[in-house]
Amino acid sequence: MALECKTGNFVKKTDGTGTQAVTGVGFVPDLIIFFSTGKATTDSWSEDLFAMLGMATSTSNERSVSGSADAGNPTRDVACRNHTGVITFVIFNQTIAAEADLNSFDSDGFTLDWTTNEGTATIIHYMALKGADITNSQIIEWSTGTSATTVTATGAGFTPTLAIHFWGGREATAASDTGANFDFGIGCMDGTNQWAVSNVMNEGGSSRSKRYSTATAAIAGADWGAGDIIVADFDSFNSDGFVVDVTTAPADAIQVMSLCLSGVTSFIGVEVKDTDTGADAVTGVGFEPIGLLLAGANQTSDGAAADASFSMGVTDGTSEEAMAWSNDESATNDTTQALDSTTKVYVNDELGSGSSNATADFTSFDSDGFTLNWATNEAQADRIHYLAFGSVPTPADEITAVLGSMSQPQAEEDFQPIGYKVGGTGS
Repeated sequence: MALECKTGNFVKKTDGTGTQAVTGVGFVPDLIIFFSTGKATTDSWSEDLFAMLGMATSTSNERSVSGSADAGNPTRDVACRNHTGVITFVIFNQTIAAEADLNSFDSDGFTLDWTTNEGTATIIHYMALKGADITNSQIIEWSTGTSATTVTATGAGFTPTLAIHFWGGREATAASDTGANFDFGIGCMDGTNQWAVSNVMNEGGSSRSKRYSTATAAIAGADWGAGDIIVADFDSFNSDGFVVDVTTAPADAIQVMSLCLSGVTSFIGVEVKDTDTGADAVTGVGFEPIGLLLAGANQTSDGAAADASFSMGVTDGTSEEAMAWSNDESATNDTTQALDSTTKVYVNDELGSGSSNATADFTSFDSDGFTLNWATNEAQADRIHYLAFGSVPTPADEITAVLGSMSQPQAEEDFQPIGYKVGGTGS
């Protein structure tokens, strides 16, 4: 196959620092994405949040971000962190709970090296990709700056065709840095389409939280109070990275990590979910996917909205992995609720209620998209942002398919005698 995808999960080791081998992937990954809300129990909402998102293309090219929120606290303790390793979990008081570097990509998975580790058996989700379609991959780190202007991000070493962005907070200003407040997001762009989903929560007595989603920018977020804090949309790809147009600049520069890829068959889209339970077919992708990433903020339109709400999920068609959290900004005490799911591809909970408003199961990858099944649903027609990965068959794949079809036993009546004559005119 020109591209293979495997999604799954594992439980973080609990016996201190050192290596942890994860198997069952089925191939040596070329890149991997990790995410979690820091929960030890699957498919169960509970207080507090330890959000994490990390990516790696090799042992020397990895980045991660983390954000945490302390539920039930009237003074609201929140924190953020950027890290040069592939996994990081920060605690509300800005101390580090656990961090890991990628030790190796292996024949059936990967090995992590935990450099800091507390004893919680945390669930961590992953999406691994491998194949000849990935002609280049590199994570670069860059700053949005504080001016409304074009920003050039360099260091890729090639011309990308797809970039996946992620960031953890405006208070964390260096490659490995921790700060107050929570500013967490993911976005992507391919030169034609783009989207971004993010949440912010501020530290202090007032319970202020916001969400943001857009289909017209690749990096975007709200201010604690109201309005936009950062909006940056795609400008161009170039031989060493890309250019974004920062139309709304933050007062404090935001460090952004960007996974740059070339050669990969992909499609970036936004779908308005059904408001009823049952099947929901998404079309217009242009190919049959082999992997899918979903994200949303429980919103029906572009821009900022009150309250935090964030959902993200992945599937390879067999395994379904998701994380979600929410926060009601009007509550006296912090109401943050979070969930890790190993049975759903998408879950949301709008206002820290600790119950799911909408949950989706994966049904199928189709010739022009995919189908979800909404097991529970709400009346609000939220927008679901997605990134679909496809696989272009190699010549070897096509030859194998042809030979496979020729190897079937033939019935005797399918063979007809062939007559021929040598040196004469008679029959």
